[in-house]
Amino acid sequence: MDAVFEKRSPPCASNTTHEQSLNNTGEIVSSYKKLLRTQCTSNTLIISSDRAIAAEEESAQVWERIWNKQPNLITECEAPPYNDSAPMPEVDVKNVRTLINTYPSTKACGEDGIHILVLKALLPGPFAQHLTTVFNILLRLQVTPSHWNHALVVMLPKDSTGLAAKCRPISLTPMLRRIFEKIIHLELISTTASQIHPAQSGFTKSDSTLHPLQLANQSHRGFRVLYDAMHAFDSPLLHTLSDELLEMGVPRVLCRCIHYLFFTNLTSTMIANGVKSRLIARRRGLFQGTILSPPLFNIYLNRLLIKFTAQFGSHMALLLVVILAYADDIKVFVRSYVRRGMQDDKIHH
Repeated sequence: MDAVFEKRSPPCASNTTHEQSLNNTGEIVSSYKKLLRTQCTSNTLIISSDRAIAAEEESAQVWERIWNKQPNLITECEAPPYNDSAPMPEVDVKNVRTLINTYPSTKACGEDGIHILVLKALLPGPFAQHLTTVFNILLRLQVTPSHWNHALVVMLPKDSTGLAAKCRPISLTPMLRRIFEKIIHLELISTTASQIHPAQSGFTKSDSTLHPLQLANQSHRGFRVLYDAMHAFDSPLLHTLSDELLEMGVPRVLCRCIHYLFFTNLTSTMIANGVKSRLIARRRGLFQGTILSPPLFNIYLNRLLIKFTAQFGSHMALLLVVILAYADDIKVFVRSYVRRGMQDDKIHH
Protein backbone atom coordinates (compact mmCIF):
# COMPACT_ATOMS: atom_id res chain seq x y z
CA MET A 1 0.00 0.00 0.00
CA ASP A 2 2.84 2.33 0.83
CA ALA A 3 4.29 1.70 -2.60
CA VAL A 4 0.97 2.56 -4.22
CA PHE A 5 0.76 5.86 -2.35
CA GLU A 6 4.36 6.60 -3.25
CA LYS A 7 3.57 6.05 -6.93
CA ARG A 8 0.60 8.40 -6.68
CA SER A 9 2.65 11.20 -5.16
CA PRO A 10 3.97 12.59 -8.49
CA PRO A 11 0.43 13.48 -9.67
CA CYS A 12 0.08 15.50 -6.44
CA ALA A 13 3.22 17.39 -7.35
CA SER A 14 1.79 17.86 -10.83
CA ASN A 15 -1.37 19.32 -9.31
CA THR A 16 0.75 21.81 -7.38
CA THR A 17 2.53 22.79 -10.57
CA HIS A 18 -0.84 23.08 -12.29
CA GLU A 19 -2.10 25.39 -9.53
CA GLN A 20 1.02 27.55 -9.89
CA SER A 21 0.42 27.64 -13.62
CA LEU A 22 -3.15 28.80 -13.05
CA ASN A 23 -1.89 31.51 -10.69
CA ASN A 24 0.63 32.66 -13.30
CA THR A 25 -2.11 32.66 -15.94
CA GLY A 26 -4.24 34.78 -13.64
CA GLU A 27 -1.39 37.25 -13.24
CA ILE A 28 -0.95 37.40 -17.02
CA VAL A 29 -4.67 38.02 -17.56
CA SER A 30 -4.63 40.69 -14.85
CA SER A 31 -1.62 42.36 -16.49
CA TYR A 32 -3.30 42.18 -19.89
CA LYS A 33 -6.43 43.89 -18.56
CA LYS A 34 -4.24 46.53 -16.99
CA LEU A 35 -2.47 46.93 -20.32
CA LEU A 36 -5.78 47.53 -22.10
CA ARG A 37 -6.67 50.25 -19.61
CA THR A 38 -3.45 52.11 -20.40
CA GLN A 39 -3.88 52.31 -24.16
CA CYS A 40 -3.84 55.74 -25.76
CA THR A 41 -7.56 56.42 -25.76
CA SER A 42 -9.48 59.51 -24.71
CA ASN A 43 -13.09 59.83 -23.63
CA THR A 44 -13.29 63.35 -25.07
CA LEU A 45 -14.55 63.65 -28.64
CA ILE A 46 -12.24 65.65 -30.92
CA ILE A 47 -14.27 67.87 -33.25
CA SER A 48 -13.20 69.32 -36.58
CA SER A 49 -14.09 72.95 -37.29
CA ASP A 50 -14.93 71.91 -40.85
CA ARG A 51 -17.40 69.04 -41.13
CA ALA A 52 -15.95 68.15 -44.52
CA ILE A 53 -12.60 67.31 -42.89
CA ALA A 54 -12.09 64.44 -40.45
CA ALA A 55 -10.79 65.34 -36.99
CA GLU A 56 -7.54 63.44 -37.46
CA GLU A 57 -6.88 65.18 -40.79
CA GLU A 58 -7.53 68.63 -39.35
CA SER A 59 -5.23 67.78 -36.45
CA ALA A 60 -2.54 66.80 -38.95
CA GLN A 61 -3.01 70.04 -40.92
CA VAL A 62 -2.89 72.24 -37.80
CA TRP A 63 0.24 70.75 -36.30
CA GLU A 64 2.01 70.28 -39.61
CA ARG A 65 1.81 74.05 -40.06
CA ILE A 66 3.12 74.67 -36.53
CA TRP A 67 5.98 72.17 -36.73
CA ASN A 68 7.11 73.60 -40.08
CA LYS A 69 6.26 77.30 -39.68
CA GLN A 70 8.63 80.08 -40.77
CA PRO A 71 10.76 77.80 -42.99
CA ASN A 72 13.12 80.72 -43.66
CA LEU A 73 14.26 80.46 -40.02
CA ILE A 74 14.77 76.71 -40.12
CA THR A 75 18.33 75.59 -40.70
CA GLU A 76 19.22 71.96 -41.16
CA CYS A 77 20.86 70.76 -37.97
CA GLU A 78 24.07 68.82 -38.46
CA ALA A 79 25.28 66.30 -35.93
CA PRO A 80 28.45 67.19 -34.01
CA PRO A 81 31.51 65.34 -35.35
CA TYR A 82 32.02 61.84 -34.04
CA ASN A 83 34.69 61.70 -31.35
CA ASP A 84 35.93 58.21 -30.58
CA SER A 85 38.45 59.51 -28.04
CA ALA A 86 35.80 61.01 -25.77
CA PRO A 87 35.09 59.13 -22.52
CA MET A 88 32.04 56.93 -22.96
CA PRO A 89 29.45 56.73 -20.16
CA GLU A 90 28.87 53.12 -19.18
CA VAL A 91 25.33 51.97 -18.53
CA ASP A 92 24.91 49.59 -15.60
CA VAL A 93 22.40 46.75 -15.72
CA LYS A 94 21.22 47.56 -12.19
CA ASN A 95 20.38 51.07 -13.31
CA VAL A 96 18.41 49.73 -16.29
CA ARG A 97 16.45 47.39 -14.01
CA THR A 98 15.67 50.28 -11.65
CA LEU A 99 14.54 52.56 -14.47
CA ILE A 100 12.19 49.90 -15.84
CA ASN A 101 10.83 48.95 -12.40
CA THR A 102 10.13 52.54 -11.39
CA TYR A 103 8.58 53.60 -14.71
CA PRO A 104 4.81 54.16 -14.23
CA SER A 105 2.76 51.18 -15.38
CA THR A 106 -0.15 53.38 -16.48
CA LYS A 107 1.72 55.14 -19.29
CA ALA A 108 0.54 54.30 -22.80
CA CYS A 109 3.02 52.76 -25.21
CA GLY A 110 4.16 53.96 -28.62
CA GLU A 111 3.27 52.67 -32.07
CA ASP A 112 5.46 49.58 -31.70
CA GLY A 113 3.05 48.28 -29.02
CA ILE A 114 5.79 47.45 -26.50
CA HIS A 115 4.33 48.40 -23.13
CA ILE A 116 6.29 48.93 -19.93
CA LEU A 117 4.42 45.96 -18.42
CA VAL A 118 6.08 43.74 -21.04
CA LEU A 119 9.52 45.04 -20.07
CA LYS A 120 8.79 44.52 -16.38
CA ALA A 121 7.64 40.95 -17.04
CA LEU A 122 10.95 40.22 -18.80
CA LEU A 123 13.16 41.50 -15.97
CA PRO A 124 13.61 38.14 -14.19
CA GLY A 125 15.39 36.76 -17.29
CA PRO A 126 18.43 37.93 -19.25
CA PHE A 127 16.51 40.71 -21.01
CA ALA A 128 17.86 43.53 -18.83
CA GLN A 129 21.46 42.49 -19.52
CA HIS A 130 20.83 42.33 -23.28
CA LEU A 131 19.13 45.75 -23.24
CA THR A 132 22.06 47.21 -21.29
CA THR A 133 24.42 45.87 -23.94
CA VAL A 134 22.35 47.52 -26.68
CA PHE A 135 22.33 50.86 -24.84
CA ASN A 136 26.10 50.75 -24.38
CA ILE A 137 26.55 50.03 -28.10
CA LEU A 138 24.37 53.04 -28.96
CA LEU A 139 26.47 55.25 -26.69
CA ARG A 140 29.66 53.88 -28.18
CA LEU A 141 28.44 54.54 -31.73
CA GLN A 142 26.78 57.82 -30.64
CA VAL A 143 23.62 57.13 -32.66
CA THR A 144 20.06 55.97 -31.97
CA PRO A 145 17.57 53.90 -34.03
CA SER A 146 15.72 55.96 -36.63
CA HIS A 147 12.32 54.42 -35.81
CA TRP A 148 12.58 55.97 -32.33
CA ASN A 149 11.98 59.33 -34.01
CA HIS A 150 8.38 58.54 -34.88
CA ALA A 151 5.68 59.38 -32.36
CA LEU A 152 2.00 58.73 -32.03
CA VAL A 153 0.45 62.05 -31.03
CA VAL A 154 -2.66 61.92 -28.85
CA MET A 155 -4.81 65.04 -28.94
CA LEU A 156 -5.78 66.20 -25.43
CA PRO A 157 -8.40 69.00 -25.46
CA LYS A 158 -7.50 72.18 -23.57
CA ASP A 159 -11.14 73.19 -23.13
CA SER A 160 -14.66 71.80 -23.38
CA THR A 161 -15.03 72.59 -27.08
CA GLY A 162 -12.89 69.64 -28.13
CA LEU A 163 -11.81 71.44 -31.31
CA ALA A 164 -8.81 69.84 -32.99
CA ALA A 165 -7.09 73.22 -33.22
CA LYS A 166 -7.35 73.68 -29.44
CA CYS A 167 -5.73 70.47 -28.30
CA ARG A 168 -2.42 69.69 -26.67
CA PRO A 169 -0.33 67.19 -28.68
CA ILE A 170 1.13 64.53 -26.40
CA SER A 171 3.75 62.40 -28.13
CA LEU A 172 3.91 58.68 -27.41
CA THR A 173 7.38 57.48 -28.36
CA PRO A 174 8.67 53.87 -28.24
CA MET A 175 9.14 52.56 -24.71
CA LEU A 176 12.78 51.54 -25.24
CA ARG A 177 13.55 55.12 -26.30
CA ARG A 178 12.02 56.39 -23.04
CA ILE A 179 14.28 54.17 -20.94
CA PHE A 180 17.29 55.33 -22.97
CA GLU A 181 16.20 58.95 -22.54
CA LYS A 182 16.14 58.48 -18.78
CA ILE A 183 19.78 57.45 -18.91
CA ILE A 184 20.66 60.52 -21.01
CA HIS A 185 18.54 62.68 -18.70
CA LEU A 186 20.67 61.88 -15.65
CA GLU A 187 23.85 62.87 -17.49
CA LEU A 188 22.29 66.00 -19.02
CA ILE A 189 20.99 67.35 -15.70
CA SER A 190 24.32 66.79 -13.97
CA THR A 191 26.00 68.96 -16.63
CA THR A 192 23.46 71.76 -17.12
CA ALA A 193 21.49 72.15 -13.86
CA SER A 194 23.91 74.66 -12.36
CA GLN A 195 23.83 76.78 -15.55
CA ILE A 196 20.05 77.24 -15.69
CA HIS A 197 19.03 80.81 -14.81
CA PRO A 198 17.92 81.09 -11.13
CA ALA A 199 14.68 82.78 -12.25
CA GLN A 200 13.59 79.51 -13.87
CA SER A 201 11.47 77.34 -11.55
CA GLY A 202 9.95 75.01 -14.13
CA PHE A 203 11.25 71.46 -14.51
CA THR A 204 13.86 71.93 -11.80
CA LYS A 205 14.43 69.45 -9.01
CA SER A 206 14.01 71.67 -5.95
CA ASP A 207 11.37 74.13 -7.23
CA SER A 208 7.65 74.07 -7.91
CA THR A 209 4.90 76.53 -8.77
CA LEU A 210 4.81 77.56 -5.10
CA HIS A 211 8.26 79.17 -5.34
CA PRO A 212 7.45 81.75 -8.06
CA LEU A 213 3.99 82.33 -6.55
CA GLN A 214 5.53 83.20 -3.21
CA LEU A 215 8.00 85.59 -4.83
CA ALA A 216 5.23 87.14 -6.92
CA ASN A 217 3.18 87.86 -3.81
CA GLN A 218 6.19 89.50 -2.19
CA SER A 219 6.98 91.66 -5.22
CA HIS A 220 6.70 95.43 -5.13
CA ARG A 221 3.89 97.42 -6.60
CA GLY A 222 4.37 98.65 -10.12
CA PHE A 223 4.04 97.41 -13.67
CA ARG A 224 3.68 93.74 -14.47
CA VAL A 225 4.47 92.20 -17.82
CA LEU A 226 3.14 88.69 -18.42
CA TYR A 227 4.54 86.50 -21.19
CA ASP A 228 3.08 83.13 -22.17
CA ALA A 229 4.53 81.72 -25.38
CA MET A 230 2.04 80.17 -27.78
CA HIS A 231 2.98 76.60 -28.74
CA ALA A 232 6.13 76.95 -26.66
CA PHE A 233 7.25 73.32 -26.81
CA ASP A 234 6.42 73.08 -30.50
CA SER A 235 8.38 76.15 -31.63
CA PRO A 236 12.10 75.84 -30.67
CA LEU A 237 14.51 76.02 -33.58
CA LEU A 238 16.47 72.79 -33.38
CA HIS A 239 19.77 74.13 -34.73
CA THR A 240 19.71 76.86 -32.06
CA LEU A 241 19.11 74.30 -29.31
CA SER A 242 21.95 72.17 -30.68
CA ASP A 243 24.31 75.14 -30.43
CA GLU A 244 23.17 75.85 -26.85
CA LEU A 245 24.00 72.30 -25.78
CA LEU A 246 27.55 72.62 -27.07
CA GLU A 247 28.01 76.06 -25.49
CA MET A 248 26.89 74.74 -22.11
CA GLY A 249 29.59 72.07 -22.26
CA VAL A 250 27.34 69.04 -22.67
CA PRO A 251 29.59 66.07 -23.57
CA ARG A 252 29.74 65.50 -27.32
CA VAL A 253 28.57 61.90 -26.89
CA LEU A 254 25.32 63.14 -25.33
CA CYS A 255 24.98 65.92 -27.91
CA ARG A 256 25.15 63.41 -30.74
CA CYS A 257 22.60 61.08 -29.09
CA ILE A 258 20.25 64.02 -28.43
CA HIS A 259 20.75 65.12 -32.03
CA TYR A 260 19.56 61.77 -33.40
CA LEU A 261 16.67 61.65 -30.90
CA PHE A 262 15.32 65.20 -31.39
CA PHE A 263 16.94 67.02 -34.30
CA THR A 264 16.71 64.81 -37.37
CA ASN A 265 14.09 62.83 -39.36
CA LEU A 266 11.21 63.53 -36.97
CA THR A 267 7.75 62.28 -37.92
CA SER A 268 4.40 62.00 -36.18
CA THR A 269 1.01 60.41 -36.67
CA MET A 270 -1.93 62.19 -35.07
CA ILE A 271 -4.68 60.25 -33.28
CA ALA A 272 -8.16 61.72 -32.95
CA ASN A 273 -11.14 59.68 -31.76
CA GLY A 274 -9.08 56.51 -32.12
CA VAL A 275 -8.31 57.16 -35.80
CA LYS A 276 -4.77 57.70 -37.11
CA SER A 277 -3.86 60.48 -39.52
CA ARG A 278 -1.38 60.44 -42.36
CA LEU A 279 2.33 60.65 -41.56
CA ILE A 280 3.60 64.21 -41.13
CA ALA A 281 7.14 65.57 -40.85
CA ARG A 282 8.24 68.02 -38.17
CA ARG A 283 11.23 70.33 -38.53
CA ARG A 284 11.00 72.28 -35.29
CA GLY A 285 9.76 71.84 -31.75
CA LEU A 286 10.15 69.18 -29.06
CA PHE A 287 8.10 66.06 -28.42
CA GLN A 288 5.68 66.99 -25.64
CA GLY A 289 5.48 64.25 -23.02
CA THR A 290 8.98 62.82 -23.47
CA ILE A 291 11.64 62.54 -20.77
CA LEU A 292 14.21 64.94 -22.22
CA SER A 293 11.90 67.64 -23.59
CA PRO A 294 11.51 69.62 -20.30
CA PRO A 295 15.26 70.07 -19.60
CA LEU A 296 15.91 70.75 -23.30
CA PHE A 297 13.23 73.44 -23.27
CA ASN A 298 14.82 75.03 -20.20
CA ILE A 299 18.15 75.10 -22.04
CA TYR A 300 16.51 76.70 -25.08
CA LEU A 301 14.80 79.41 -23.01
CA ASN A 302 17.85 80.01 -20.82
CA ARG A 303 19.46 82.44 -23.28
CA LEU A 304 16.39 84.70 -23.15
CA LEU A 305 16.58 84.96 -19.36
CA ILE A 306 20.33 85.61 -19.49
CA LYS A 307 19.90 88.38 -22.08
CA PHE A 308 17.15 89.96 -20.00
CA THR A 309 19.40 90.00 -16.94
CA ALA A 310 22.20 91.57 -18.98
CA GLN A 311 19.85 94.32 -20.20
CA PHE A 312 18.50 95.22 -16.77
CA GLY A 313 21.28 94.00 -14.49
CA SER A 314 21.64 97.21 -12.46
CA HIS A 315 17.90 97.52 -11.95
CA MET A 316 17.61 93.86 -10.96
CA ALA A 317 20.42 94.25 -8.43
CA LEU A 318 18.32 96.94 -6.68
CA LEU A 319 15.16 94.81 -7.00
CA LEU A 320 13.64 97.49 -9.22
CA VAL A 321 13.09 94.79 -11.84
CA VAL A 322 12.22 91.21 -10.92
CA ILE A 323 11.80 88.36 -13.40
CA LEU A 324 10.17 85.02 -12.61
CA ALA A 325 9.74 82.06 -14.93
CA TYR A 326 7.98 78.74 -14.79
CA ALA A 327 8.79 76.98 -18.07
CA ASP A 328 7.46 79.35 -20.75
CA ASP A 329 5.31 81.41 -18.35
CA ILE A 330 7.34 84.54 -17.57
CA LYS A 331 6.38 87.46 -15.33
CA VAL A 332 8.36 90.69 -15.06
CA PHE A 333 7.79 93.16 -12.20
CA VAL A 334 8.90 96.76 -12.67
CA ARG A 335 8.64 99.40 -9.95
CA SER A 336 6.60 102.39 -11.02
CA TYR A 337 9.41 104.88 -10.40
CA VAL A 338 12.05 103.17 -12.56
CA ARG A 339 13.30 105.72 -15.07
CA ARG A 340 11.67 105.80 -18.47
CA GLY A 341 14.98 104.80 -20.04
CA MET A 342 13.76 101.20 -19.95
CA GLN A 343 12.15 101.34 -23.36
CA ASP A 344 9.81 98.71 -24.70
CA ASP A 345 12.36 97.66 -27.29
CA LYS A 346 14.57 96.29 -24.50
CA ILE A 347 11.72 94.24 -23.09
CA HIS A 348 10.89 92.91 -26.54
CA HIS A 349 14.54 92.08 -27.06
